[in-house]
Amino acid sequence: MRAWLIANEVASAKDIDVSLKLIYNFPKRLLEMADEYGLDLVVKVLKDEMERVKAERLRRLLQTASVALETGRRGKRLERRLAKGFI
Repeated sequence: MRAWLIANEVASAKDIDVSLKLIYNFPKRLLEMADEYGLDLVVKVLKDEMERVKAERLRRLLQTASVALETGRRGKRLERRLAKGFI
C-alpha cells in the first residue's frame, strides 16, 4: 500500500513514515527501522510472513474441501473457490 501511495503521488515516503509513527506509535519510521535492522533482514521477515499467511490460507481451504468431501456437500463458497483455482 505504501508503495502505491508513493507511486501515485498521494503521499511522500516521509509523510507515510511520520503518520505511522504518530498514529500507530511506531518507535521509529519504517525506513529508519529498515536501516537499523538491515534491509536484507526486513525482506526475509516479510517473505517468511507472506509464506506463513499463504500456508494458513491454504490450510483453511483444504479444511473446507475436506469437510465438503466428507459430507458430500459442495456449497457455493467452495464452488467459488474451486472456480478461482484456490483448490
